[in-house]
Amino acid sequence: MPADRREENSNRGLLTEFGLTDQAEQVWRALLADPNASLAEIGDATSAEAPEITKALKELAEAGLARSESSPSGFGIHEPTIAIETLIARDERELASRRERLGAIRATVPDLAEIYVRARAATQQSVDVDVVHAFDEIQERIFLAGERTRIQHRHFMRGVRTETVRGAASADAESLSRGVRQRSLIGTSDLVDPEVFAALQVLHDLGEEIRVVDSVPTQLMIMDRELAVVPRAADDQAQGAIFIREQALVDLLICLFDQMWLVAVPVFDDSNSPGAPSGRVARVLALVATGVKDDRIARTLGIATRTVRRDIADLRDELGVSTRTEIVAAAVRRGWL
Repeated sequence: MPADRREENSNRGLLTEFGLTDQAEQVWRALLADPNASLAEIGDATSAEAPEITKALKELAEAGLARSESSPSGFGIHEPTIAIETLIARDERELASRRERLGAIRATVPDLAEIYVRARAATQQSVDVDVVHAFDEIQERIFLAGERTRIQHRHFMRGVRTETVRGAASADAESLSRGVRQRSLIGTSDLVDPEVFAALQVLHDLGEEIRVVDSVPTQLMIMDRELAVVPRAADDQAQGAIFIREQALVDLLICLFDQMWLVAVPVFDDSNSPGAPSGRVARVLALVATGVKDDRIARTLGIATRTVRRDIADLRDELGVSTRTEIVAAAVRRGWL
């Protein structure tokens, strides 16, 4: 096999590393070889039909590898070095963000381990854990517990179905009207369905806070700090549910939820408060509000301790206060927390 052909074959699959289809890569390479190629000539080079080529060209344009222009194909390609370096930079930013989130979760392990040890000690005595198998009884218990909730309802959403989200709207609206804070964490895969996304928008419009993480471990509901409900099997509701009132176990699940919430990303833009911090500073503020010390904040966010202290000093100056407690109080008054 000629050397140039071997090199070409070794480079196949380059664009698929960035999530593009193999068809798009074939069309891209055809235009690299002949920028003035017509759709018919691209079809000869790729064995693709005109509709497939048009779809691939649009895919390349969306990825920033091609642009509309006056040419036989209707498209031209960007200089490949710059275009591909842009894609690499995008993926590197996403990787850095994911590493930050994973680092934040890793930083919670000592706290979780400590709570676990306490929970194990507590379970040597009587543990208030109730397993319920009947679906109707599960629904009734959850409904009654929701009516008694007064402060906050935390919720892991997993395997979300449109009808489930829509069915929650009336109950959530009622609890929100009573001043109950509704917070839900959802995995990225569950946001793919546009109907689910639209149903979540309804909940958001009612006042529910919804954030997204890469994945959630199971379905989970926590009412105030009194009751946690988890399925016996993460992906099989027919196995029943576990109602947990044992305080050490409820505290453990709250800690897990709250730490994941801190590194999650809002599904909808809630930045309505003027002057509210964003990015790293917003995360520093959120951790300060939970009482976390500077060194732990630095480990959680993967930044230097001096950076944390500088951000806190900037927050003090911005808010016109002198202590961490006053920072939190002022931030709450401004709607930043």
